[in-house]
Amino acid sequence: MNSPSTHAEARPKRYKLRSSTKIAIGFALVVAAAWFGVKAYSNYRVAGFRFPDLTPGKINLIAITPGSGYRIVVANGIAQLAETSGSFDSPEIDTGASDLETTNAKKIPLREMLNSLRGESEALDTFVMRINEIREDDIPQGAPRWKAADIEKALGGDGKLKALLERDLGVRLDGRPLEKISPTAVRSGIVVEVPVPIEVTQGDRAKTEVATILDDYQPSLPSEVAKSTEEKFDPDNKQLLGAYLRLGNEIREGKRRPEDVTGSLRARYSAGRVATLKEKPERILRSAIVVLNEDQIESADYRSYTANRRQLNDMTIRVSDEGRNRLWKYSHDRKGFQLLLVVDGVAIAAPRITQELTQREVTINQLPDELLVRDAVDQMNSKTSGGKRT
Repeated sequence: MNSPSTHAEARPKRYKLRSSTKIAIGFALVVAAAWFGVKAYSNYRVAGFRFPDLTPGKINLIAITPGSGYRIVVANGIAQLAETSGSFDSPEIDTGASDLETTNAKKIPLREMLNSLRGESEALDTFVMRINEIREDDIPQGAPRWKAADIEKALGGDGKLKALLERDLGVRLDGRPLEKISPTAVRSGIVVEVPVPIEVTQGDRAKTEVATILDDYQPSLPSEVAKSTEEKFDPDNKQLLGAYLRLGNEIREGKRRPEDVTGSLRARYSAGRVATLKEKPERILRSAIVVLNEDQIESADYRSYTANRRQLNDMTIRVSDEGRNRLWKYSHDRKGFQLLLVVDGVAIAAPRITQELTQREVTINQLPDELLVRDAVDQMNSKTSGGKRT
């Protein structure tokens, strides 16, 4: 039989929590409850916000959610699309400067971007061409313009269109020379109008607009004729026709392989080419949402100061209740984005937003150009007498 002392030793020990431990646990529970309470309240409030879509105005706060491999940077009042090798969540530095390793940066035509969001077709044409680095100045002036659809009809057997197309190209569709040649065709070739469907997003709605991209094309035979007479100052028609006859005979005699003109033409409006032309412009427009315009901005001011031997400026923008709720809803629904401030077509800053914006004041820090900041503040205050500059 076991002794009483043995039974006592077998009983489990009971531990009492210290008072300080109880307080810490209680505090943690209170904090957690408060956090979840705030989150629940935020979810409840934001769920009730319903706003009509905004079109760009003169003053805009545009939310830009970067896609993979790029972000927006602002330097000297110019917004650029920077292709990067870093990530959007890199540590914060001066507003307007990129802390990522940029592999390329292309200037974004902001006016055309905003007008594209308004649905203006000519602006969309220019926007898509510039993002694809197609310069209108490089398009031959006076060259015959051909819609891609009409070219396809000519290639498909429309005799009348085929004859006109070959005349303007200065060569047959199989690359063989013509019996009669137009000096204009040798000098300029044609301009192909390529339709590029672009999805433009406004709020939760998306619609497809068609941009027209200009692409100049000159077949190899007339192009080589033009090059062979470059050393002659302003060659006359006789010289051009003589060179055309000489190079054309080389094709007839099998000394030179003719170009597949049909294939060259179709390559300019092929599905693959169109997909390449639309990818980046569509990505930019899809990621750009007008969160506020001047109708939701009440006033603004700024302060200047010196930090690390640099003069910097902090701008504060005060928004209406609607503006606050728009910012709150957008920042609540997105994990991270850039808030691009554009005033009269000029990019002022593109700070990164990583938390909810729940206040009626938005402050953008460390802006380097006081002239741009002052002008932006003056324009924001011109619609109201409530703001003052410090």
